[in-house]
Amino acid sequence: MDAARTAYRGVMTFGKVKKGMNVGIIGFGGLGSLGAQIAEAQGAHVFVAEANKATWDRVTAGGAGGVSADIRDFADKGLDVIVDFAGFGTTTAQAVEAIKQGGTIVQIGLAREEATISTQKITMKEITLVGASNGEKSEAVAVLDLIANGSLSSLTVPITFEQIPEYIAKLAKGDVTGRAVALY
Repeated sequence: MDAARTAYRGVMTFGKVKKGMNVGIIGFGGLGSLGAQIAEAQGAHVFVAEANKATWDRVTAGGAGGVSADIRDFADKGLDVIVDFAGFGTTTAQAVEAIKQGGTIVQIGLAREEATISTQKITMKEITLVGASNGEKSEAVAVLDLIANGSLSSLTVPITFEQIPEYIAKLAKGDVTGRAVALY
């Protein structure tokens, strides 16, 4: 719920995604994969930038219009909104380059504290750059509705409590697809 509510806040509350929009999603992890589903449920065309090529089949199977390691590869798609779920600084700078004139970039990912971005491009392209965090009760209700109607689900990997140290190490290396869930 927490991850989906955060993704919903970025895509819907601050991104204001609507049917027919072209939406860029940077990062297809726990939050980004949910954000892509939320945008698709609104009828948006989704394009995903994800460095981990092991997830690309899952991205395209989910209905994305394209997947690449760099969001700039979709600059020709007229991206109305880009949601940066990674936040590596470089990803934010790439979003500034890729977004269309008058577009919106929503920053959620916090992998790095700072980013070097072109203020000239932000000004000349009249970009809106906004940060989004967790969420509110009304967004939680909207997420529950998406789950109930089958538009939203998380990929989970069931593990035992004994496997937790192994999966923490895998997470540190970026080797986990989906969310590891320890079952009791």
